[in-house]
Amino acid sequence: MNQLKSKVLNKYLDSADTIAQAVEQAELDANYSQILFPNGMVDLIEFYNNQADEQMVKAIEKDKDFAKLGTTAKVAHVIKTRLQQQAKYKSKIQGMFKYLLNPLHAATALKLKYNTMDAIWKLAGDASNDYNFYTKRGLLGIVYMRTINFWFNDNSKDNQDTWAYLDKRLDEVVSVGKNISSLKAKFIP
Repeated sequence: MNQLKSKVLNKYLDSADTIAQAVEQAELDANYSQILFPNGMVDLIEFYNNQADEQMVKAIEKDKDFAKLGTTAKVAHVIKTRLQQQAKYKSKIQGMFKYLLNPLHAATALKLKYNTMDAIWKLAGDASNDYNFYTKRGLLGIVYMRTINFWFNDNSKDNQDTWAYLDKRLDEVVSVGKNISSLKAKFIP
């Protein structure tokens, strides 16, 4: 079933405007649109995001130099890898993001964002199991979404402006974390 979903997804990303068109271009019976993606675009977007997460993880696992990086650099590298992998489909991804902005799709959008943030933190070596687990994913979710929105409009060579933007946002989060730790040390024995 995933092979058929992948075939339809690829047709959608490459040229189709709707799932029905993608199914037709994949030379499948029209009924497959309901069989493969019974909830329509929500299911297609969820399948796309899961595939993108898997591709991101595989690429990082093959990167021999990744383990040498510090935590912040690992997080930045993973996000850059994901966006570079998906650059060909930037306009389609932007359309998917707009689709998920509908309040009816908020739960799906939150779930997909959480899954991606969790995958990024696991790749970066996060093993927290206290409040930091959620704080890290929440803060990274904000950085990630702001970076993606910047990326959608970035026309710089090799996305250099996006990478600078990402690095600045990550530095801000690290700075906030250090300030919180400093305050804790002063006020909590």
